Parts: sequence; C-alpha cells; structure tokens
Amino acid sequence: MLKVSFPAKLKHSQPIATHIEVESTSLTWRGIVVTAGVAGLFCLLALKFAAVALDWSASQSHWYALTDTKKDDQAYVMAKVLSGDAAKADVIILGTSAAREALLTDIEFSAQLKQRKLKKYRTVNLATSAQSLIESLLLVDTMQPQPGQTFVFFVSPTALQQDRPFHSVEQGGFLQTPESLIQRYSQHGVFPRYWHRAPTRLLYQIRAARQKLYRLLNYRLKYWVHAKAYGVNQQNYAPYQYVGGKAHSADMRLAQIKAFEARFGKNTEANLPYVQNGLRAILEHLNSHGCRVVIARPPEFNDEFRKSFPRPNEQFETVLRELNQSIRFEQLNLNETIAWETNDFLDFTHVTQTGRIKWSNALATWLKDQAPPSKP
Repeated sequence: MLKVSFPAKLKHSQPIATHIEVESTSLTWRGIVVTAGVAGLFCLLALKFAAVALDWSASQSHWYALTDTKKDDQAYVMAKVLSGDAAKADVIILGTSAAREALLTDIEFSAQLKQRKLKKYRTVNLATSAQSLIESLLLVDTMQPQPGQTFVFFVSPTALQQDRPFHSVEQGGFLQTPESLIQRYSQHGVFPRYWHRAPTRLLYQIRAARQKLYRLLNYRLKYWVHAKAYGVNQQNYAPYQYVGGKAHSADMRLAQIKAFEARFGKNTEANLPYVQNGLRAILEHLNSHGCRVVIARPPEFNDEFRKSFPRPNEQFETVLRELNQSIRFEQLNLNETIAWETNDFLDFTHVTQTGRIKWSNALATWLKDQAPPSKP
C-alpha cells in the first residue's frame, strides 16, 4: 500500500521533503503461479488471434478445424516414412482407403509373402483415407525412394471428384509442411499458387506444429496415462475403419451414385490439370530414383464404378494414355484375377474381410510372379 503525506505550507518556510511510506505484501508461490497462468492464457489468446488473422489473410477467409486424427492414419503413415520403414521396404503401397482396407496389415501380409518363399520382400502400406495425389507426392518426396523399390499406386477416377485435395496437407495432417514440394515443384502446376505466399508458408508451419501437439496430447500422453492408471496398453491406430460394416443396400448405392455424380460435375474440370500434373510429378520423381512404378486399379466388383461413371472414367484413362507416351510405368488390374462376390464389398471399392483376404492373396501371387527366380 502506498501512503503519501504533505506537511502544511508555512509562510517563509523552506521546502521539506515529501514523506512517502510504502507497505508491501510478500509474493507467495500461489500468487506467482496464478500470475504466470493468467499471463500464459493471454499469450495463448494472442497467438490464437494472430493465427486466425494469418489464416484469414492466407486461406481465402476460412479457418478450418483440426484435421480429423481420430483414426490417425495420416500421421501414422508419415511416421513410417520418417522412421525409415518405408525406405527399407521392397514394395510400397500408395492410394486411398480402398487400398488401405483391401490389404492385410504389414506384418500379416509379410507372412503371406514368406509362405510364397518371398522372405526378403517387405511391404509397407502408405494408403490413407481419401489420399489425394498431392498427399502421395508429399509421402514419396519425404521418404527419398531407393533404387529397385516397387511402388504400387492404387489410383482411380475418384481423384477427379475430390472437393479439397490439398486440405490435409495444408492443415498439417501429415505432421509435415509442404515446403519441399513448394521448392521442388513450383513450376509443375501440382498445387495452388497461393502456396508460394510467405504468410501461407508460415501458416502451414503453425498448423503442422499444432497437429504435432494435438497428436502428442491426444495419443501419446493420454494413452501413457491410461496405461499407467489401468495397466492396459491402447493402440491409437486402427488399420481398418470398415470392419463389421454391412454391404450397402440398393437405396444407399443410389444415394452414393448421386453424391459422386454431383462431385464429378463440380470438381472434374478444375481437377483434371492437377491430376495430370500430379501424376506426372510422382512418376518422374520415382523414375529418377530408379524405382519401378505400377499404377493399379483399386478393388472393384464387375467394373461397377466405371460403368456408373463412364465420362470421368474415360477422362482418367485419357490422362494415363497421354502420360504413358512419355513416362515409363506399368498398369495392373488385380480384379481380373479375383472371383469377386457381392458379399466381398461394402460399397463401390471398400471390401469386407473376405474381400481383404482375396485381394491380399491376389497381390501376393502377383508379387511372386514378378520376383526374380531364386538362385539354387
């Protein structure tokens, strides 16, 4: 407390120093913690508003929520890349959830290959939900492919109907910024021009850091506490999201067709150049590293998807034909070797457990046919 007193002013008096008394209260640890907490809260709010302002100016006035990490598949496959697992593999699978759901887990599939006397073959599945070409490019660019590796890239006309093919990369869902893509592919036309802006690039660094913190708290810390408290280890990643699902009814199929038609009509024209340039960038990158590239069709029952959408299918096939005139790659359709049944599928491309076993067997057989003969 501060007290200030002034003596009465007398005639002909000399100046007298003002008397000041200060009463202080000792600062306790509790006060320090509260003060630091309040200051920290204001700092976090300031950072939040700064990020919102930056996002507003850099991303066309949209503040998107965190990328969905409930299943953690984007961060999970990037962890395979950053750990060096993918670089050590013989076969790398890329594609959407259709490819992820169709293949047995890496360990299970490796066991299948060993049964076919392919003990040295190691397979890593890097497929994720709705994986766009820019996401596939980010994965292969980050992993530094090795000569002799085989990349089986399951891609289909669905690439033409994606609403926001850049969203997960922009939001930091793969825990990496697209900085290397910006530097390496700036003239390839594989991403929007606004990626070049300095505020945007700073924003992507913030988002990647935000996703890393979210994943650390939501999985690592939470499950570590759970294990310590209950003695039960919990896995954060579920390799299959459609286990136990039922095949779509006729009404659900019709609704799905209408939804696809709407997205094809809305996005195909804008996506065509991006799909062509994205595929070219991936193929050239892998070829330059001495890799074998196979573009494969995902699981499909009786060409149902392609028959339902003939125009997008023809546009996609045209892209592949034009690319094949200048770039070396192979094409694969495992569907021709599989005796599919209706109960093997949930919808157009996602398989049930019986379909997963059939698909994995077909891919393992194909890999065995491709392997060089063993030395006696």
